[in-house]
Amino acid sequence: MSRNGYPHMVVDDYVDKLRAKRAERTRALAALKTREDALAYQAKLRQAIARSFGPKPKQVPLALEYTGTLQLTSLTRRRQLSSAPVDTAIWARPRRSTRISASAWSTTALSC
Repeated sequence: MSRNGYPHMVVDDYVDKLRAKRAERTRALAALKTREDALAYQAKLRQAIARSFGPKPKQVPLALEYTGTLQLTSLTRRRQLSSAPVDTAIWARPRRSTRISASAWSTTALSC
């Protein structure tokens, strides 16, 4: 750790900024008196969040190619390739995963 105090100064600066933001938020929440005020505040926050994440990437068709399959007792594990362009975000709904015991992985190897 350096002895010039720089890391401490950076932390102090961030703490000051966070305290100012918290005070600003507390004042804004205290100013809400009606349902319309609260909805307007929500809309303002939603716009700020949308701006911070930027525009959504366009969706592309997901063309999958399976390169190998591993059949286990309770599930089938497939290796897949996507032909989507490299710089394209792929939106997928996550699936519930099934746990595979360590012994199943150690005794069965993917050979693809």
